[in-house]
Amino acid sequence: MINHFIFLVSLVAVTSYLLTGLAVKILSFFSVLDLPKERSLHTSPKPTAGGFVFILIFFSFNFLHDFEEILTFNWLVFSLGIALLGGLDDIKPQKVRVRLLGQFILAAFCWYTLVEQALPINLPLISDYSLFLYLLIFSLISLLHINLFNFMDGSDGFAASQGIIFFAFHAIVFLFCDAEALALYCLALTSILVGFLIHNWPPAKIFMGDSGSYFIASQMLLVGFYGYQEIGYPFSLVILTPFLSDSIFTLTKRMIAKKKWWRPHKEHVYQQLIEKGLKPFQLNINLFIMHIFLFLPISAAVIYFDEYRTLNLLMSFGISSFIWYYLNIKLMDANFLKNNV
Repeated sequence: MINHFIFLVSLVAVTSYLLTGLAVKILSFFSVLDLPKERSLHTSPKPTAGGFVFILIFFSFNFLHDFEEILTFNWLVFSLGIALLGGLDDIKPQKVRVRLLGQFILAAFCWYTLVEQALPINLPLISDYSLFLYLLIFSLISLLHINLFNFMDGSDGFAASQGIIFFAFHAIVFLFCDAEALALYCLALTSILVGFLIHNWPPAKIFMGDSGSYFIASQMLLVGFYGYQEIGYPFSLVILTPFLSDSIFTLTKRMIAKKKWWRPHKEHVYQQLIEKGLKPFQLNINLFIMHIFLFLPISAAVIYFDEYRTLNLLMSFGISSFIWYYLNIKLMDANFLKNNV
C-alpha cells in the first residue's frame, strides 16, 4: 500500500511539474497574462490561469483512481464549475456580481444534498425552513471562503504553500483514521501543488490565477467536510487561521475606514510586508515555520483532546489575530524590516 501511494504521488507531482512548464509556454504564446496592476506585487506580465493544469491533472487522476465515494456528483460539479468560473475571469475579467452569483449557485447546488450531514448532531431542525436557512448559511460561508482565499493569492508561492500544508496535514490525519482513500485524495492534491510550486516559487514563472485559487479553495471545503465527518469537529479551521485572520481583519479595517472594501488593494499584512522589503520566498518560509511550530500542533491538539477542542480552536484564532495586530503596529515603523532582509 505504501509503495502504491509513493508511486501515484510521485507520478502526479512529476506530471504537474511537466505540464505546468508546458503551460508557461502555451499561456505566454496566447497572451493569457496577469498584467501588473495597482494591487499587484509583480512588476512584469506573467502567465496566469495555471489552475487549468490542476483541473486537467486532478480529473485525469480521478479517472485512473476511482474517488466516486469522495468526489460525489455535487462536489464534482461544484469543483469543476468554480474552477472554470475562475478560468473565465483569468481569460477575460468578469463583473463582480456575475462571479458572486455563479459562486453562490454552485455552492447552493453542492450543499443541497449535504447540509444535513454537515450539521452538528444536536442542532435542532425545526422544519424545512430551517434546512433552507442552513443551506443559505453554508452557501454563503463557501462563497466567503473562496473569495478570502483568492484575496491571499497575491504573492509568489504563498497560496500554493498554504494549500500544500493544508492537504498534507489532512492526508496524515486520514491515514491515522484508516481512511486511505481520503488520504490518497489529499496526497494527490498535495502533489499537484508541489509540482506547480516549483514553477510558482519566487520569482514565479506562472500564477495559478482565479482558476487555481477557486479550485484549491473548493477542495479545502471538500476535504474539511470529510475531516469533520471523520473527527466530529471542524479542525481544518485551525490550519486556515493565518489566511482567514489576514483576510477578515483587513477587510474589516477597510470597512471601518469607509473604503471600497471590494476593490483590489495592497493592505493585507503579507502584501505590506513585501512592500516593506520582505522577500516572497522569506514570506513562504515563515508561513511553513509558523504552521510547523504553532498551527499544526494546535490542530493536532484539537483532534486528540476532545474536551479542549473549542478552547484550542479559539486559541489558534487568538494567536493569528495577535500576529496580525502586532505586524500591523510594526508596519507603521518606517525602519521595520530595514535591517532584517
